[in-house]
Amino acid sequence: MADMLRPHITEFDLDEVTPFKMLRAMAPELRGVVTNLHDALKELRSCVFRAGQLVLEDEQIAQQAWLGADVLARTLPAILQSGFMARDDDGALFSPHLYAKLLRKEERTARKAEADAQWAQWQDSGYMPEGMSRKMMTARQNGGAGGRPRKGESAEQARARRAREVEQQQAQRHMPLVATVAGGKTETENQTG
Repeated sequence: MADMLRPHITEFDLDEVTPFKMLRAMAPELRGVVTNLHDALKELRSCVFRAGQLVLEDEQIAQQAWLGADVLARTLPAILQSGFMARDDDGALFSPHLYAKLLRKEERTARKAEADAQWAQWQDSGYMPEGMSRKMMTARQNGGAGGRPRKGESAEQARARRAREVEQQQAQRHMPLVATVAGGKTETENQTG
């Protein structure tokens, strides 16, 4: 998305965004207004109510969202207070949820571009063994790093657990063979029948 489709804010914390599922707890009128506002922004392919650099007035926003100006004026303070919409530094109304979604998408794109560049560098340098796919190389790297820790386990605990498992496996490989033990009855002594 272009810069003009972003809210002009100096600081934005992704962790402070109200979960969208909390909308269920709102009054039906508020739910409907928030839904209309989000739908209007999605249709505009934006996360902020702007026309270029022009900040839309509340009456214009109401028209975009198919709402009456009085309905928006009545519900907007509660919507802003609950965090389902916010105002940027210029006073433009924006959706923190759609803005957070845009930021997460940009982070994913940046990580993918970095991985693509690393892959290209490996191919150019000849680091890749012949016939190894990108997925196979990633699996090899992840395995070399010890894999993913179990749920509720820190990375240090995972390393210690894996070290114990390796020691146990090595100990099992070097167990001496068990010799036969004398005793018990032979076939001829244990006749049934």
